[in-house]
Amino acid sequence: MRSSIGAAVALGFSLFVSTPGRAADPNAGFGLVRFDGVSVGAAERGDISRLTEAGILATEGSRSVVLNLVGELKGKAERDGEVGVILVPDTPPFEAWFRSRRWLPVSQELVAKVSAGDSSYFMAKHLRFDVGFNKYHVVLFNTTGSAVVVSVFAYGSR
Repeated sequence: MRSSIGAAVALGFSLFVSTPGRAADPNAGFGLVRFDGVSVGAAERGDISRLTEAGILATEGSRSVVLNLVGELKGKAERDGEVGVILVPDTPPFEAWFRSRRWLPVSQELVAKVSAGDSSYFMAKHLRFDVGFNKYHVVLFNTTGSAVVVSVFAYGSR
């Protein structure tokens, strides 16, 4: 899977993100967590091998999270489609199923609809959810037929 995230950042309430292979600094700061400027190529939601992994969202200590998704089309959308973010629990057995590309165990999902011919910005309505796992893989898909760059925002609370 591809990862386009730079340095790890932190959010109070022990909510932080990290990129695969890098340790997150839980003391890096407070506020909103961002997976910023992630390039997402064409990939159907169910095509697990082609999804874009943005990093890990750690939620330990948070009771709920508000998730947001915004982005920009890098060309005209070839067809009506969706750009979405999926949270996959980063714990056995879900993590193994996800890594083996056999199954996409979706815990939460947020989708922005895009119409054919669109060539600008898009945004999904935010999603508030109760935390069920300590960490989640942040995985992105894009069914518009055009390349997109997205940002995912997460805010945790006790």
